[in-house]
Amino acid sequence: MIVKLPREYASVRPAIIRVNYGVQRSEGGGMATRAIAMLPCITGSWKEVGGGLQLSTSGAYGLNREALERPDLMVQSLGRPARTVNMVELGTALNTLPDPPIQALFVYNSNPAAVCPNHNEVVRGLRRPDLFTVVHEQFFTDTTDYADIVLPATTFFEHKELQTAYGHYYLQMSHQAIEPPGECRSNVELFRSLAEHIGFEDACFKESVDQMMDSALASENPWLKDIDRKRLEREGHVRLSFEERGVDRGSEKFRFFLPFAKGNFATPSGKAELYSESLKAQGAGSRGGVHASQRIATRLGIRIVSARTAGA
Repeated sequence: MIVKLPREYASVRPAIIRVNYGVQRSEGGGMATRAIAMLPCITGSWKEVGGGLQLSTSGAYGLNREALERPDLMVQSLGRPARTVNMVELGTALNTLPDPPIQALFVYNSNPAAVCPNHNEVVRGLRRPDLFTVVHEQFFTDTTDYADIVLPATTFFEHKELQTAYGHYYLQMSHQAIEPPGECRSNVELFRSLAEHIGFEDACFKESVDQMMDSALASENPWLKDIDRKRLEREGHVRLSFEERGVDRGSEKFRFFLPFAKGNFATPSGKAELYSESLKAQGAGSRGGVHASQRIATRLGIRIVSARTAGA
């Protein structure tokens, strides 16, 4: 198999590699992923319909996130960018971050007591008597166990959504199917209400869901050309505008999408870089490869076989 697989991959056309997230969960996983990503560049399969490589298509949508997140409001309020804490460092942040320490935690769209690294430290931080914790959730979770207040959240059946994807190139619109039960509120409704009660008067806090969707779709991404909310409401799902629509034998269809047939990679050179100065500048080595920490293996004599490495 070691001989047969590479020979077939190099000689059969088209050839595609479907990468998933498990490959990174080992020491050297980042370098392994990078090496795999180079294979279709070496064989030239990016030039062929049905060839290439796929991990996720989520980066293709290019919605105008700044219009939704409004980072300018942080500067307007504080006179500077707000302090940012990486979620993977939540345990350390809750227990040791100074000047000032974290005194309030608002959790939505996540379950940090179950998913964040360094679980014991996360739980120790959540149990702090001086930490005020609010959790917006659909169900009781490991994190709601430590909440001072639990606010009920809607599911996708109970609010309107604009949806991207991991495995295809269609932007989708889902409509509210039923009324929210009890006092459940969507993220938009909850934060709009909080802003109103706090006294924020910026116009963005009064925007409707439809207005927010319009803002998200007002993007410079050329692949969103001719895609607006009205069209999504009418058609339900719309393929990104990679090519002009063509007509073949009287049937409307899309031309094939070959994003890297002529290079056009998201690198400084526009090429697939087996040797990368930008990676070297980040401290990852010119050929990649950020290795997992050996501290646990050294201290305890064990190895976590599903450890996610930083280089992936």
